[in-house]
Amino acid sequence: MMRKLMIVLLSGAICLLSVTPLLAQPFTPEGRWATLQEYEKATGKTIEKFHEAPMLRTSVAAGEIPSVSDRLPEEPLVISPAESIGKYGGSLTLLQWSAGGWGGPPAFITFYENLIGRGEDVRTLIPNIAKNWKLSSDARSLTLYLRKGMKWSDGQPFTADDFLFWYNDILQNKKLTPVPPKLWMPGGKLIEVKKIDDYTVEFKSAVPWPGILYALADRTGIGCQYSTDGTGCFEAAHYLKKFHIKYNPDADKLAKKEGFDHWYQLFGAKLANNPELPTLGPWVGKLIAPDHVTLVRNPYYWKIDTEGNQLPYIDKVTGVLAEKKELRLAKILAGEPDFGGADIPDFPTIMQTADKNNYEVTVKASTIYRRALAVALFFNHTVKDPFLRELFNNVKFKQALSLAINRDEVNQLVFLGLAEPTQATLPPPSPYYEERFARAYAEYNPQRAKQLLDEIGLKTSKEGYRLRPDGKPLVLVIELAPWLPFHEPAAELIKDYWEKIGIKTSIDATGGGEMWTLYSANKSQISMWVVDESDYARTMVMANWWATCQFWGREWQLWFQTGGKKGEEPPAEVKEFVNLWRKIPYTISEEQRIKMGKKALELLSENLWFIGVTTFPQGEKVRFARKSLGNVDIMKTAGEDYGYRGGFQWFWKK
Repeated sequence: MMRKLMIVLLSGAICLLSVTPLLAQPFTPEGRWATLQEYEKATGKTIEKFHEAPMLRTSVAAGEIPSVSDRLPEEPLVISPAESIGKYGGSLTLLQWSAGGWGGPPAFITFYENLIGRGEDVRTLIPNIAKNWKLSSDARSLTLYLRKGMKWSDGQPFTADDFLFWYNDILQNKKLTPVPPKLWMPGGKLIEVKKIDDYTVEFKSAVPWPGILYALADRTGIGCQYSTDGTGCFEAAHYLKKFHIKYNPDADKLAKKEGFDHWYQLFGAKLANNPELPTLGPWVGKLIAPDHVTLVRNPYYWKIDTEGNQLPYIDKVTGVLAEKKELRLAKILAGEPDFGGADIPDFPTIMQTADKNNYEVTVKASTIYRRALAVALFFNHTVKDPFLRELFNNVKFKQALSLAINRDEVNQLVFLGLAEPTQATLPPPSPYYEERFARAYAEYNPQRAKQLLDEIGLKTSKEGYRLRPDGKPLVLVIELAPWLPFHEPAAELIKDYWEKIGIKTSIDATGGGEMWTLYSANKSQISMWVVDESDYARTMVMANWWATCQFWGREWQLWFQTGGKKGEEPPAEVKEFVNLWRKIPYTISEEQRIKMGKKALELLSENLWFIGVTTFPQGEKVRFARKSLGNVDIMKTAGEDYGYRGGFQWFWKK
């Protein structure tokens, strides 16, 4: 009860603070033209001269780099800034999430340049590194058209050879890639990559794969520069060849000089947190220190504004280390970062110093959708306990637990009314959405919940608790990770609701990784987590974790992962659900894809393998930016994500 009272008081405080207008009207969507030629043709305007930052003019005068017209590609991408043409100069400070590397936002704004971009609806595909593309009618061949004269950050040409180096010498090298990622094996056969000419690359797959377009636009880096986490599909061949045994017979000797036993270990090190590695991003690494990273502008960046100014506007980016949430909040209160995001419960605290720090702050609805559920409960249907397994596979039991939850109250007390109560499904921006899926057993009806528990034969003790067959109280354990601040108060409320219908409940929040460890050992009962990676574009890339039995059937998941060699064969409806999501990226017809997505969500609403409680708050996070920082629209998305979508056009107004 005390916890609920504290939640109510917090909600009231935030509601009072929310009456003050926090943000001006959203900007109009930014204009974007694939090339300078397309811009001039579409607008009737011409850009006759290119301009550069003063710090680069100094380097040109000293003979250190070529003139701006020689650094830009023949076909630069043209941007109409969100608010206005910017001014050159200044530095930007962001918070860094982990030590020894780029750690979050610094990485997002430096490396996450996709071959294909995504519009503000996170679904429309737009030109980025690739100026254009062509998918064959049978969706087995994708041709990418690169920008003539485009260069890496060290001035060397960016061409089709950088794709071949990744394909032939990284992806197919057993030392560097022991097992190729499944993404690059559509239909079970490795994709083929072919150089048509210096600026044209062809990807060929054994089966139709329309989802490759969304894969190359995916925010997780699949269509970006290659990284040691296995994502990416091109790399700076000219820089890395000297560390590769195929091109340098002395690569092992070189590795030993730098403290490694083998060439491929040094090669991997050169890919990770290496400020010398050429990139295509607006800034390049200059320094990695224990407590910060420093990035400086890329003199060969390939985007310009409509007045011919080479982007980015800002000269330098600093990422300040703040691994722990408490430290990040302290730095925000001190006004250290210029832009970022924080958790919704931190809103009233951040507002206390917002004026002093010249921050514009909002928790209002974002205009960009990405994640479906902030609170979801996953039942491990293959848990070792035979009685619990029987209960979890009885849909009436899950219906009862779902009906017992007061979702409106959870929304008000935990999310300040900013979320939406819902069953497990994908929200309205998704073409798969139907209201009936969101409402299935999502109303608050504890009396009906009790009736369902009676119907399945769960007897009640004198104290009002439901009993196991041996007469002992039935106890459910909710596992949660403490990383998300809203999960523990939500779990406390759910525990209260379930105990009111006689289900004794406990909460285990002892450690972040323990939830995964318990599930992997098939020991977890119920896991509380989110449902993310759920927008339409993401479902076109792959069957995401929530669609592959993660947290809701460990033995079933093993069966899928091993092709039936391990685990337990799932029921027919589970196989249908998983296979529908697996097939969507390889289905040519969008109409058919949408039918498949709707069918999968219908199966979920009927079987309740996991249940939803609320969506994410419409803004997902507290978002803030310095008021003097131009071309920033914090209504578009939360904190770090917008950084790699638009940081190149930010500038200091004064």
